[in-house]
Amino acid sequence: MKLDVGICKAVASAACAVLWLASCGGGSQVQRYVPTRVLAFGDETSVIEADGRKYSVNALQADGVTPDCAANPLWVQSLATAYGLTFAQCPGTAAAPASRIFAKNGAKVADIAAQVSAAGGTFASSDLATVLVGANDVIELYLQYDGSNAASLSLAAEARGTALAGQIIALSQAGAKVLFSTIFDMGQTPYGLAQEAAFPGTGRAALLSNLTERLNAKLRTGVSEKLGGNEASQMLADEQAHAIVSAVATSPNAATYLNATVPICDPAQAVLPACTTKTLITTTSTPALLDGGTATNYLWADERHLSSGGQLSLGSLAIGQINRTPL
Repeated sequence: MKLDVGICKAVASAACAVLWLASCGGGSQVQRYVPTRVLAFGDETSVIEADGRKYSVNALQADGVTPDCAANPLWVQSLATAYGLTFAQCPGTAAAPASRIFAKNGAKVADIAAQVSAAGGTFASSDLATVLVGANDVIELYLQYDGSNAASLSLAAEARGTALAGQIIALSQAGAKVLFSTIFDMGQTPYGLAQEAAFPGTGRAALLSNLTERLNAKLRTGVSEKLGGNEASQMLADEQAHAIVSAVATSPNAATYLNATVPICDPAQAVLPACTTKTLITTTSTPALLDGGTATNYLWADERHLSSGGQLSLGSLAIGQINRTPL
């Protein structure tokens, strides 16, 4: 059974969790892990700012101005909702929400230790920690490319992946259950495609893809070699992104994804985190919005951050991962 954005648009995140659970065990179900709070670590993909804005397409309240942080949920919000939890960074959604976001805009692998320390440093098994970081590391390394140092940059990306694996192991050893994710292929993002177009014949998209792959590979092997049992669960966001891009290339569909190359936010109107449902590209933009295009069926909000539809797919992946391999 495959959940896609079309299904998840029609049902709440918690209902999606039930669908995922039913799809994983045939006629029997395994014991489902139920956290008492979710702690989000990483970069801006998991951030709600103090004013409720996100680095995605922001929904608006009835006044048409104020961000509605409960709508157009981030992936970590969808995951928390599946357990009846909300984040303190999204006021008004619960009386005393216990879940917290420690992720920061622009964060890189080296910043995770400080985020974990800010969260208290020690945790209970009922704490579900999410970790998604590394995209900013890949961009940082890519910007050091001089035409001859691709090999050394690949080694540096591997070192970042190894370091991130170490942080996840430490987080698990501190008592939390951990759901960590690989990062999306930065070569397949609008940013990667734009770099390829700006420097034709130099393999810029391929370099970004290679740096992504090397970081992700060391992250995966580093955790699996050191952790056994159910201390940490791995979601393969890079594989999901590849599948989405491939599907859009062969059969774009307004019920799933129409576009995986053009950002839905119009930079002439607003940039993240100021992009809202009122500042999207239109049929007169360049490039123009495809017929039936929305913030849900365009994968990207800007050159390298997910739209609300992309965030929804990532949230569904997280829920499914937890239900397939209970912590």
